[in-house]
Parts: sequence; structure tokens; C-alpha cells
Amino acid sequence: MSRRLLLCGVLLLALTVVLPTATGGAHPGEAHSLAEPGAIGGKGVFSNLAGARQARAATALTRFATTRQAPAPAGPCTEAATKSMPLGAGHRHDDIASHAFACRMQQVAYVPLTEQLKDRPNVILGEMDVKADIAAIEITYPQAGVLFFDVSDPAQPKFLSRYNATECDQLLEDINCGAFVDLAPDGKTAYLSIQKLTILPTLPLNPNALNQAGPGVDVIDLANPRKPVRTQFYPILGLGGVHTVRSHTIPAGPSGPGRPRAAGEYVISNQNGIGIDIAKVTKIAGKRILTTVRNLLSRDLTATIVNNEVHDTFIQNDPLDGRTYLYNAAGFSTGFSVYDITDPSRFKQVAEWDLTPECEDDWYAHTIDVTHRDGRRYVTMPAEMLLLVDKKTPTGLAEMSAEDQAAGCGTFVGNGDKPGPLWIVDATDFSKLGPANDRKTPSEAQATDATLKKASQDALVATWTNPAGRAGGSLTFSPHNQQIVGDKIYLSHYHGGVYVLDASAAFAGRRERPKELGFIVPHDKRTRPLLGQPPLTGLLGRFFTDFPLGRPEIWDMVVHRGHVLAADMTGGLYTLKYDDSPLPLCADATRPRAALSRKRSRLRADRILLHGSASDRGCSAAAATRSRRGAVSKVSVAVARVAGTRCRFVSARGRLGKPRACSKPVYLRAKGTKRWRLQLKGSFPAGTYRIAIRARDGAGNRERAKTATLRLSGRSVDKTDA
Repeated sequence: MSRRLLLCGVLLLALTVVLPTATGGAHPGEAHSLAEPGAIGGKGVFSNLAGARQARAATALTRFATTRQAPAPAGPCTEAATKSMPLGAGHRHDDIASHAFACRMQQVAYVPLTEQLKDRPNVILGEMDVKADIAAIEITYPQAGVLFFDVSDPAQPKFLSRYNATECDQLLEDINCGAFVDLAPDGKTAYLSIQKLTILPTLPLNPNALNQAGPGVDVIDLANPRKPVRTQFYPILGLGGVHTVRSHTIPAGPSGPGRPRAAGEYVISNQNGIGIDIAKVTKIAGKRILTTVRNLLSRDLTATIVNNEVHDTFIQNDPLDGRTYLYNAAGFSTGFSVYDITDPSRFKQVAEWDLTPECEDDWYAHTIDVTHRDGRRYVTMPAEMLLLVDKKTPTGLAEMSAEDQAAGCGTFVGNGDKPGPLWIVDATDFSKLGPANDRKTPSEAQATDATLKKASQDALVATWTNPAGRAGGSLTFSPHNQQIVGDKIYLSHYHGGVYVLDASAAFAGRRERPKELGFIVPHDKRTRPLLGQPPLTGLLGRFFTDFPLGRPEIWDMVVHRGHVLAADMTGGLYTLKYDDSPLPLCADATRPRAALSRKRSRLRADRILLHGSASDRGCSAAAATRSRRGAVSKVSVAVARVAGTRCRFVSARGRLGKPRACSKPVYLRAKGTKRWRLQLKGSFPAGTYRIAIRARDGAGNRERAKTATLRLSGRSVDKTDA
């Protein structure tokens, strides 16, 4: 398989000339060969990204959705979400007023960042992290940096400081150099990954142009978060620099032969095109210092874990077996791989998962998260959707190889003509995910691909795609970052905003698509200017100035203290709130039912004793309502002695009233509901007695009265239906 490099989900080196400036009246960065207005959701002011053929493909779910997935009732916001991804002729993706969509989520606070970024108002924001009530928001392009906030009260975020780092590559390749930010658990240190190819900024030079660094990690001391200070630059070899950096503490615990352990604090960085660097953290005079950990079992010193397919990571101390696992979302050629790094110098690959190992350029495995339920381990992973320009093809878009197309992998590199999936995988037994070997040769891959594919399909529990069925385009309506909180998945979706998904069924092992509990496309009108495509930028090929051209663009979000903090790449910092109050009850229109127990009822000259039962079905939950349990609130009974064509109704005191129309009963309230009784004492003459019964439920529904006749003859009772 070919190995490709992606920075933030898009090809860098292997496709350096794939993203030229569009012509023919399109907004810069748009491809629209054979375009049909409104076809799919590309970014831009005047037209769309792709044509009718791709649009038709996007209307159907891909063949990689879970075939055994059961139809699921829609969530309370599913229907509203189908209308939240507008596109078509005349629609402007940069007009934030055209994107005011929300369901069960609302904006609580907004920091427009115009003051904090006044010297460079059009910089683009990226990743986020929150630890110890400190929020870090990465500045990703055209310079690297971090904005720090106090979010002890998320409803009122307070700006603390701005850290300025290196200027990005711009002249030859416009690459986002501030790729990722992570905070140490105590919030006292920040790690900023630097993603660089060259040190060539564009012209004219700005005051930060001489601030240059190579690929690596900035270690930033936050002892005083109002004055962040870089205490170390940790260089890392990488083709295009470092994308992801995360800190993690491996706890003390049992170790032994075959199960080594090296407890301590570490920093894990993805080296684009090379592998994963693991550094040991030591503290010197209270400052964190990184030192590289080498694989003791390998002579290859280019990375701790050598694997040229890396993008994003998730590290967890596993509650099932006590080991520390590193999960790697691996981009194009592989879905995800799992390593036991309990002792980073003696790591071991334990799992690999890939739905389409036979395909090279179909899905781009992006971020990864892990949760546990009832002794089972579940992995969630969205794919980032891409479309790339290639003027040499009839469509004007980069197409898969003929071999991949024949294998059913798709048509376009990145599958941006399809809705972006989020997969939920049962990874309880790593051995069942398929052969785990990220160093396999092409011949070894060919021999094991079928086994890996079958095991990956069997482990797939559920697949989510956006309810509009909207194709992802080129990072337009594409899934991106995620966070599992309880049974909910919070998902950033670029131009699609933020989703809250109910994954409780999938996390219980049921093959059921997650439901939309809430969503919002943040739409505060206090915007910053769009960067666009400055002249003398990306002379060899464009990447980053080709896609953040709309408003809003939600790259990342973090759930914190019951709120959702979300940074708009082209706007400010939002504090959002998901409305988790109970849904309204369903509309119960079903009448209750009451019945007379003829066997237990008695009529005597001095007493009438009636027994019976009543029931109510209530109503079932629907997409936007919760179920209402059936509840009988009252049973009413009318007892009358029939006199010719008229009736004399018995009062609560046991007296017969004056004759009146039998159609105008006098009801008495019975005692009880599900089991009810009515006892009347008095002097009752022999004759035919007409009993009318009706029930009422908690929703106010009242049944039509049922009648029965009982005959009082001396001390005996004859019972006949009316």
C-alpha cells in the first residue's frame, strides 16, 4: 500500500501540486469542473465543490455502513438537523446569518477575539484542550500560537494571555504549523506541536516573520498563565513536522515478564510520515523537560514507534486489564492501530482495525476515542472527508486508482462525495480485530487483508452519518473531533457545527445508529475577517488557504463543567449549552378502558356492591417526545333502576332519584383505579338496574361509557348485558 501524509486531514507532500487556485469565477480554492449548482457542500461564495455525479453518490449511505444495523427511531433533533446544511446556487457559506440552526443547544457566551487578535485579525484557530480550568485554543495558521482562558466559569470565559510561536510555511506550501495543543493534567504546562516543511513565509513580511522554528514541540510553562514562557523546544524528526502531541501519566502497578511497566509522565507526538515519538517528562526546578524514549528492541532510531501512517492518538489506562494503550487513528491506509505502551521502550502492537484494507485512498481515519461499558471496550472514530483538485482528470478532481475503483473503494480520493461516517467498534478482544502488523510488506498485506477486513466488519457495531445525507465535500460538512461523555458523543463537524449524539444503544452492543439529541451551528454575527488566499502563498500548491473559507468552521470543542467550549476557526470562542432537560411527554390520545367484574359484584335489597378494573395504555416515545405511562386517574359509575323508558339514578347516599332520561346519567366516583369498587347502602326495590362505567386517564382522555344490566330479585341477582 502507498503511504500518504496528511496534516489535519489533508495531503501535504504527496499532493503538493494537487490544490491549485481555482479559476473561472469560483471562490479561491474551489473546484467546480462539471459542477451542478447545489450539488454538494463545497466552500465558497459563488459555486460548489463538485458535480452532479458525486451528488448522486452522496444521497445513499456508503456500502461500509453496518449492514446489520437496525433501523432506529429518530432523535429529538434529527429532523431539524436535516435542514441545517444548506447549499446550492446563491448560497454563501461565508454568510454566518445564513447558518442560524440549533436544536436543544444554545449559545451561552461568546468572545469574538477581535481585541485579542487585533494585530492579525484573520488568523485561523484550531485544536483545543481544557485542564484544571485552563482552556488552550491553538492558533494554527499563518502563525502558530495559543490563546489561554480561565474557564472556571464556562459561562464567563476570561482571557488570560496569548502565546506567539513560529511563523508557518506559506510561500511554497501553506501548511498550518500550529497543529495541536495539549495541557498537562495540572494545567501548568502546555505542549504545542509545530508542523513545518520549510521556513519560507510569504511576502510582504510581517513582524513575526523572523520567528521561525523547525518541526517539534514547544514546551510552554504556565506557572503564571498570564505570562506563558517557552522553557524548551523539543525537536522531532518528521516529514512535515509534528501533528498531534498529547501528555499522559502511566500509573504504577504490577509488572513482570511479558508485561513490563515504566510508570511516569510522558508526552506522545505523531511524527508525520515517520511514526510516534514518546518522551519522558522530568521536572527540573519545577519545569517540565522532555527526553526521548527509544525502543530497546529496534535499531531504527527515527521514532519510538516506527509507523508512517499516523494522524491522531488517544491514550488510556485501561480499566479492564490495567495496561496503558495508545490508539492511533492512522489516516488513509489503515483505520486504527493499538499499542501497549505500559513500558514505552518495550511497546507492543496489539490490534489493528481496517474496514477497507484493500483500498489506499478512500477513508481518512481522523480522531479516536475509547470508552468502556459493562466489561466491554468501545472505540469511536470518525473519518474526515476530502476532495482534491486534479486538472488532469475528466472531473477535475483527484481520483482513486483504477484498481481501487474496481474494488469498490469509491471514485474520488478522500471519498468527499459521500457523507462522512463515525464508526463505533467493539474492541473488547483485541485479538478478534484482525492481524496486527503495521510493518507488513505488500505481500504480507495481500495475504492478511481478507482476514483483517472480515474481523473489522464483525467488530463494527454502528455507523453514524449526518442526517441530511450531505456529502462531506472537502472538509465542509465533515466530521472532525469528538469527545465521549457518558453515553453521549460530542462531535465537531466543521461547517455543520456541533452535534450531541446518543450512543447508548451502540455502547450496549446493539447495532443501532446513534441519534441526534442536539446540535447547533454557532452563528454570532461578530465575526473576524476571513484570511482568504494572500498573493505569493502556496506557489507549489495550496492546502490550508483552500478550506477555512466559511462561517462558522468548528474544528474542535471540549465539554467542560456542563458546557461545550467551541472555537470557530474563522470567528471566536463560543460557550454552548446542551439542553438535557426531559423531552415533553408524548401526546396520549388513547382512551382508557374500564370493566365491571360481574362475578364479584352483588345487588341486595339493602346494599349494592360493584367491583371492576380499569387500564390505560399511555403512549410511546417518538423522535421529540418521551413515553407517557398509562395512568387511570378516575373511574365513574352510574347506577340506575330502570322504570319503563326512564331511569332513577342512585345517589351516593343510596337514595333513588326522580325518573329522568337514561342518557343523562348521574355518575359517582368509585374507590381505586386499576381495581375499583363502589358500595351503596340503602333500600333498593327489586327490578332491573342499569350500570354505566367510564374511566378517565392522566392525560384527560375519557372513555365512552359501557353499560351492563343487573336484575335484583329478592336476595338474588340476575346479570345480563344491556
